[in-house]
Amino acid sequence: MTNTKNIIKMWEHDGWGNSIYFLFPRPIDKISRITGHLKQKPRIGDEVLTEMQDGKIGSYEVIKVRYPGNPPDQFFCDVKFLKYIENIDNDGEK
Repeated sequence: MTNTKNIIKMWEHDGWGNSIYFLFPRPIDKISRITGHLKQKPRIGDEVLTEMQDGKIGSYEVIKVRYPGNPPDQFFCDVKFLKYIENIDNDGEK
């Protein structure tokens, strides 16, 4: 297992058993919570990209994770806003 962070693009995960979304969206200076169901669940340090209401791409860092265990693919994460991203390619690289 590597220590490389994953980049998760929320817009690619919006179906049954493959979803991630904000549970408690908050202003960017506050901690927000995301939840969902993914085969590869987020880990601390991963980066989550999301389309913001103003059309920009926001980057969030996963700072806390809880895996309830049932169902096995479910997770809850606390995330903090990192920055806005101007350009993004198909691999999620900035």
